[in-house]
Amino acid sequence: MKYRYIFTGLTQAGILTAVVASVAFAFASPAPGQNQEPDAPRIAWYATLESGLAEAERSNRPILFTSAAPQCLGVSGIW
Repeated sequence: MKYRYIFTGLTQAGILTAVVASVAFAFASPAPGQNQEPDAPRIAWYATLESGLAEAERSNRPILFTSAAPQCLGVSGIW
C-alpha cells in the first residue's frame, strides 16, 4: 500500500515534542497543597503615586515610576 505510513518524520517530531513538554510541565508543577509563593517578594503595582511612595517609604525599597496615557497611540512602547 502506497500510503501506509501516516506519520511523517515532521509529524513524529511534533508529537514527541508535545509529549516531552507535557511531561516536563507535569513534573515542574508543584504538588497540590505545596506553598507556591516565592521566598522573595514579588513586584507590586500601585495605581497612584501616593500609594506607591507610601509603600516604598514603609518597606525602605526603591520604586520604578512608569506613566502612560491612552492618547499616546503614536508613541512606541506606550499602550
